[in-house]
Amino acid sequence: MSTRKKPSQVKAAKKPEEPVVSPDTTPETPTLQNKPTKRRRLAKAFTYPLDEILENRTKPVRERFTILQGEYEQLVEMKKNLSAQGLDAKKSDLVRIGLGLLFRQSEEDIQALLQSLPRAS
Repeated sequence: MSTRKKPSQVKAAKKPEEPVVSPDTTPETPTLQNKPTKRRRLAKAFTYPLDEILENRTKPVRERFTILQGEYEQLVEMKKNLSAQGLDAKKSDLVRIGLGLLFRQSEEDIQALLQSLPRAS
């Protein structure tokens, strides 16, 4: 006499049912629209200081431009000199400083500078 059960008597193990997720649904990200009602009311009444800072911040723009090798070496040398003095400055910071100084010049001075500038080819 065998203790084995016949295949018809063996019950299949039930797999736990997984929730059905349609492919077009994405996990919710916290935004003002899907925050709880109380939080939305509070958000309107009390703003976070960081929210105001982020709203007023200007975003950097990436731009590519060409300069002469000698001008690039001058830029790197200036950066090294400032670093030796204990001032950490990036090359982009130095270019921004130069742009600020250029805005302080008159139009005639800018035209004279442009005419004396060697062209990059």
